[in-house]
Amino acid sequence: MAELKPKLQLSNTYQLDLQQTARLLEWLGRMNMRRWKRSLAVRDLGLAERMLENISSLAVAMDFIENSTARLTPLGRVLRSADPYLSNPLTPWLVHYNLSANPRHLVWHHLANEVVKPTGHYTLTGARDHFGHLSGQYTAKTLQKHLTAELTIIFQTY
Repeated sequence: MAELKPKLQLSNTYQLDLQQTARLLEWLGRMNMRRWKRSLAVRDLGLAERMLENISSLAVAMDFIENSTARLTPLGRVLRSADPYLSNPLTPWLVHYNLSANPRHLVWHHLANEVVKPTGHYTLTGARDHFGHLSGQYTAKTLQKHLTAELTIIFQTY
């Protein structure tokens, strides 16, 4: 299997919404489909297609659902039964770990593992300054737009 390319922007400018993620997990578990039927999810969940795309992308990154299928992962199944509303105070810590532990999630991973220190105070601009190493991999325009958007989502999440 080919190694997956790192993702600069995971959130697609939508905030991490655990309530909507919980609704998606419940729906996927109930529907028990083999392949995504996004039009059904849009209809049944009342979400815009782009928002559903964001929620499902984050759910894959959090290891709650399998990529390109409609199947819950073992973790997704556990959460669906043990924390169906994703409201347990420990769930955001699990989410944070899953998003920041994987180097493929470029901004989340680098911010959590290389930038943030336990005693530090951070601003969006200050955090953005720690991503200079990406300038050879992405254009200045891409970094300005997508890196700033992703960091904004991360700061809003916490």
